[in-house]
Parts: sequence; structure tokens; C-alpha cells
Amino acid sequence: MNLDYNILWVDDNIEGLESLFDSHINGQIDNLGFVMQLDKVSNEEELNTIINAKRNFNLIFMDYCFDDENKGIHFIEEIRAKDIYCNIIFYSAQGVDELKKAITENNLNGTYVYYRQNILRDIDKIKRMITFDIMNNLDESTMRGITMAQVAEIDHLLLEIVKNIPDDNKWNTIEKNAKLARHKHCKKLIDKHDNDEKKSELLSKCQEVLSISDSDLKTAILNDPEKSSRVFTTAARTEFLYGNKIFNQLLENYDKNSLLLFKKYKIDVIELRNKLAHYKNPGEINYIELRKNIILHKNNIIKIADYFRKISENSVSNI
Repeated sequence: MNLDYNILWVDDNIEGLESLFDSHINGQIDNLGFVMQLDKVSNEEELNTIINAKRNFNLIFMDYCFDDENKGIHFIEEIRAKDIYCNIIFYSAQGVDELKKAITENNLNGTYVYYRQNILRDIDKIKRMITFDIMNNLDESTMRGITMAQVAEIDHLLLEIVKNIPDDNKWNTIEKNAKLARHKHCKKLIDKHDNDEKKSELLSKCQEVLSISDSDLKTAILNDPEKSSRVFTTAARTEFLYGNKIFNQLLENYDKNSLLLFKKYKIDVIELRNKLAHYKNPGEINYIELRKNIILHKNNIIKIADYFRKISENSVSNI
């Protein structure tokens, strides 16, 4: 689950409407904690290609007189036939009464008609539609899924950063911390139960993780994603990077602001992720702020990962 809001723009003459997306709609989506992904097509071939390849659009803008012909109704029918049921903003420089009639006659639900020249005037209506579309589909369960999925993607980036840090002693530190964390986590799980049968069950579940020898830990972290997530957790990866001197020195020299932002990742994202993961009632959470922080930190960590990847590639090329 991601934080993209996908828009398809179907028009062979975009002149005069660029600001619709660049300013108004992009800003509204950003304010709601999502990222606008805009696909533009200007002819029938491009339209057919993209609707065959990509089905997860959240909103479609379409010119009625597209590709020099009045094919808009036909294209909407094709889109609906491919089970793409997002809202469609249908506009025309000509009269719209006949368009509305045709849409009704063809049962093209979720299609809204505007005069082309009035779209910017009516932008607040469109922004409210986008807000309703996003917020109507964001219950607590969905936000749990989005947050877990996004943090999992960031976890992969953190592990890549760890791999590429030019520190010969990093695996000794990771092995020591992981060993302590494994025992602490299992003890906590077991101690919270009074039932001997439940304790035995938990011991059995922990056994695989506890049985990993230190010599196999590095291999497990590098080559087994499932096992890696248990022995070198989100918190462990973050704490290791917070405490690694070489990582901090190199990143500070490269971009001090990027380092300062990364130091806030635990508070801004991980602590709220843990509430959503472990508590049935996580309490008051500002989900818009959480989504914005996930996007902000993910982009920053992508930047950091690219930087340490280049360091690793340069060190290999110099051998």
C-alpha cells in the first residue's frame, strides 16, 4: 500500500490547464499527505497503452474533443469496461448539455462534466471531490496497512545503507546488539504470560530466532529477508545507524540537514508505527501529519541510500 494519488490526464491540447495540476491539485493532494503521480496522454494509442498497463487510477481528467474527434464518451466506456471505476472529470469547450445526456443514457456513473473554460473557476469543487475521495477511503485499518507497508519499504533502504557503510567493525556491533535484542524480546513475550502452556508455545516460536548462531547472523541478515526482519528489526536498524560514528560523520559532511532529519525518523514515524502495530486502540493520531512525515522521511532516506551506494561503488572500483 502506498501514498501515491494517481491521476490520468487525457488531452491533446493542454495549453491553459497546466496550472490546474501544478498548483491547485498538486497542492491539495500534498496537504492531505499524498503524492500526486500524473500521467499525461495526448492520443488514442497512448491512452490504450496506459489503461491496459495501469489500472489503479484515482482520478481521470478527459477532454471531450480528444484527438480532433468527439470520442470522449467512447473512451469513458472503454475505461469502465476495464473495471477502472475512479471519478472522471469530463470537460469540453463546447456545450455540455448533450454530454450530460449522453453520460446518463450510457450509465457512466462517477463522471462529472465541466466547461473547459470554467475548470479553474470551479477548482474548489474538484478539490473537495479529491478530499472526499481520499478521506472516505482512509479508515484506521487502512492507515495501519499503509504505515506498515511504507515502513517495510524504508526498512529495506536502511539495510542497504548498513551494508554500504565503510565500517569493518559494523557486523560485530550488529551481532552483539541483535543477540541482546533477541533474548530481551523473547523474555518480554514469555514473562507477560502466567499460563505455562502459553509460555511453552512462545518459547517454541522464539526458538528459531534464538538458535541462530552469531556466525550465521550476518548471513541471515544479508540473505534471508524474513529472518532478517526478526533478528535485525526496524528499531535495531535505526538505533545502529543513530550510533554508528562513520555513518554520522560521512552523512554530516555530505548533508547536515539530511542527518538532522534522519535523527527525527524514530519520533516522527517509528513510534506511531509501533502504536498502530501493537495497540488495538492507538489513541489520537494525526494521520495527515503521519502521512506527510512518512513521505518526507522516505524521500530523505532514499537520498541517504543513494549516497552510501555511491560510496560503496567507488570503494569497489578503487580496489
